[in-house]
Amino acid sequence: MSSDLDRMFGALRHDADAIPLGPASTARRRGERRRRTRLIAATAAVACLVGAGLTGGTWLARRDAAPQPAHPPRPLTDVIPIEGNTDSFVPSATSGDRVLLAWRTRGQLAVQLADLETGRPVQPARTLGGTRDYPHVVGLPWAFVAIGDGPDSRAYILDPRSGDLRWSLPMDDETDDLLYHRDALVAVVGGVTLGLDWDTGARLWELRPRGASDRPSDSLGMFTPGDPLPRDLSLDADAFGYARPLADDRMLQLTAGGTLLVRDAGTGAELGRRPGILPATPADYVAFDGQLYVWRRSAPFRLTVTDVDGDALPREIYRSAGGRFGSHVVPCGTGRVCFVESTGDMRAEVVAIEASSGRVAWRTPAPGAGPSLLPAGDRLLVSAQDRASALLDENGRPVSEQQAPMVWLSTGSLLVLGREELVEVSAADGSERVLGISPEGRWLCSSWTPRRLVCQTPPPPGPSASPASSPPDGGGFQIWAIGK
Repeated sequence: MSSDLDRMFGALRHDADAIPLGPASTARRRGERRRRTRLIAATAAVACLVGAGLTGGTWLARRDAAPQPAHPPRPLTDVIPIEGNTDSFVPSATSGDRVLLAWRTRGQLAVQLADLETGRPVQPARTLGGTRDYPHVVGLPWAFVAIGDGPDSRAYILDPRSGDLRWSLPMDDETDDLLYHRDALVAVVGGVTLGLDWDTGARLWELRPRGASDRPSDSLGMFTPGDPLPRDLSLDADAFGYARPLADDRMLQLTAGGTLLVRDAGTGAELGRRPGILPATPADYVAFDGQLYVWRRSAPFRLTVTDVDGDALPREIYRSAGGRFGSHVVPCGTGRVCFVESTGDMRAEVVAIEASSGRVAWRTPAPGAGPSLLPAGDRLLVSAQDRASALLDENGRPVSEQQAPMVWLSTGSLLVLGREELVEVSAADGSERVLGISPEGRWLCSSWTPRRLVCQTPPPPGPSASPASSPPDGGGFQIWAIGK
């Protein structure tokens, strides 16, 4: 089994390296998609290993003497078929008491809406349009967004209660951008920036570049400390960059000429224009708490910060030594920024610096290869591509370490997926509470709330599988109650 995993991850690395390079914005999205696919594949691999019935002596953590929980997880319905699914993983996302699943069948994007409280489908599964690879699905309080993969795909806006299609727009998920502001869905398609009404798709405003240097190379939202944590694995494994509703009305655009444009997402009005923000080399960036952080992709890692509402030049706050690379810049406590610093041999550290001075507050080894970061308060979740994960405290010390993926249930607790038991971990001290034994030892879970877990049942393993006990085609899904 371990050799199968080695071959799988080796193939993933080979496929990623074989993708031709394009413009900076395209390369950035391709990198995000590779990270997402690898984490999804790793999660699926964990579930398959658990489903094989591995016992003591494996890498899986066990708690043989754990007491039975008072409220064990339970399925709300029988397995609901995912008919025609051609992928090993079906992404899903939640909105209120609804969950939307999306999958690929015969080159088409299919969706299924279900009720989280009862586990039952709200409407029959249906196809929306073409997709060549994993579709994306985003859950927002006011809409679901299902996005096909490829240059000829579309983004579909669905009612969060009924699942009815409101409207759609053409987009290439490798070159175009969507920003999920409440006042407008901001779409950057073919270099044109549009503010679209969530209910009707009507154009609220439209902006076209003044010239080639003014064409937006990337568009991003401003994250805030109060933003919700992700509750799905459907879009971005690069944890801090997952799709989320944006509370801050400011949207940022970086142009081909290196200028930073600040706009009001509701009206499109220009609030600021700052030239000379981007370095000459390809760069990545993230914005939070009124600051734009930019770092170059090539070694050495150099991190600069720009006050979005000010007029000062970008300020360098960190430069790595030698040939070290940096990635995954996130806030991590009051006045601090964390990132992953790595070398060519895949060894990586998580580094925390003071945002004002660049002074290193702490650094600690990452739990595995290719880690990503997701903060909540003064805690930092580190998730690696090889299944390992760790929760770090404000001083970089491990609060919990797992040889399985962890996800945030709330700012105070996490859920461990991939063990034979379903386990809740306290963010305060790492103490564990066993919620129950996973059904049939299998978890392929793609979205969750503090009370519900949406899991995919794998397809039959072969001709010996009983047709009566397994759904056809690509397996099925169940919604599980995990709390009161």
